[in-house]
Amino acid sequence: MNASRKVARNSFWYGLEVVTGAVVTLGTSILLSRVYGPERLGYYNYLVWLTYMAGSLGTVGLAVATQKYMAEYLGRGEKGMAYRIFWLGFKAQAIMVAVVLTPALALVWFTVPSDYRWTGIWLVLAILPRMLGFIVSQVNSVIEDMSRNIPAMLASNLVVLAMTLTAVWLDWGLVGIAAAQPVGHSIDTLVKFWMTRQTRREWKADAPGRRIDRDLVSRMGKFAFQGVGLALLAVVVWDRSDVFLLKHLQPDLRQVSFFSYAYTMVEKLLLIPQVMGSAMGFNLLTQYGRDAKRVAALAVSSASY
Repeated sequence: MNASRKVARNSFWYGLEVVTGAVVTLGTSILLSRVYGPERLGYYNYLVWLTYMAGSLGTVGLAVATQKYMAEYLGRGEKGMAYRIFWLGFKAQAIMVAVVLTPALALVWFTVPSDYRWTGIWLVLAILPRMLGFIVSQVNSVIEDMSRNIPAMLASNLVVLAMTLTAVWLDWGLVGIAAAQPVGHSIDTLVKFWMTRQTRREWKADAPGRRIDRDLVSRMGKFAFQGVGLALLAVVVWDRSDVFLLKHLQPDLRQVSFFSYAYTMVEKLLLIPQVMGSAMGFNLLTQYGRDAKRVAALAVSSASY
């Protein structure tokens, strides 16, 4: 399959994933707004934003570094190295989860009001499968087959939707809504792990005798650190950091709800042009390993599209 067909195919599948997620988010947001009202959802949305940002900062750098170097070595035909880089990234991410999760749970327990304490605990626990799942999904990215993410996306969205409706129907409150998040992310991660098993087996067959040298580990660490720096900058400038100021400077929590939902709608629209860009990005990363000289020309063509 040539580059154009791969980009078109992956744009379709990634677009389907984005649109489905946006529809589910919109539908549940309308339902929760009607049932719980803007004041109760104000603090909930604040907790969602805090845990999402914590997970993003712990996820982006290492996952992107793992993706970059897996794609590079896979492009060279060195599947064994791609396999070892995957497990290096996965283990490092597990350590990162422990570093992020422990203080986050303590912070929620001692600082969040008692009415929202267990809601916050469930939202923090969702960071664990989300961070690990992000590493696993990079396998499908580097082999340029985003269709393999669809079963995980459908399964997790259906479970989250079912648990949300059940929580509303049985009046479990925001605790029940929050509990759906770690369950949904866990299912997403487990299904992705299952869907990538054959690819990892093929890579493992080429792995004996191959070791990751210290220079590669150093480069991955440096790249991951730079990724965290860029992610932190994005959080401050783009990713609703206004929610933090609004929460602490505006006593009316309803304002947090109204701002969050309006911002989310715009955010989902901005995902549309990113669909093709992401598909092109996967192709560029792998192409760098195959023939780095062609990357510049492909980047120019991608920008024109």
